[in-house]
Amino acid sequence: MYSFLCLFELLILGVGVVFLVLPLTPITQLILEFPDGKLKAKWKILRLLIFLFIVGYFLFAGTLWMFRDSLGMLSLIPSLLLFFRRNFCFFS
Repeated sequence: MYSFLCLFELLILGVGVVFLVLPLTPITQLILEFPDGKLKAKWKILRLLIFLFIVGYFLFAGTLWMFRDSLGMLSLIPSLLLFFRRNFCFFS
């Protein structure tokens, strides 16, 4: 059962990563169109933060995979929080 739970968590994290990757192309296009200045710098910071979130998702997924045999139902909570937090921001 726990291996199924781990695969479910990895699936949730994968969907979360997809929702993080989707805005990278429009953000990059905006960065290319803006003249140098504070606005362009803020968009670059946003792109960097999204990239760092993606790295965090992969690190968390790797940790889940390494400890998949010793995980319980409580390990599902961080995955769901990451997933629903991202979707809340995406749709609001």
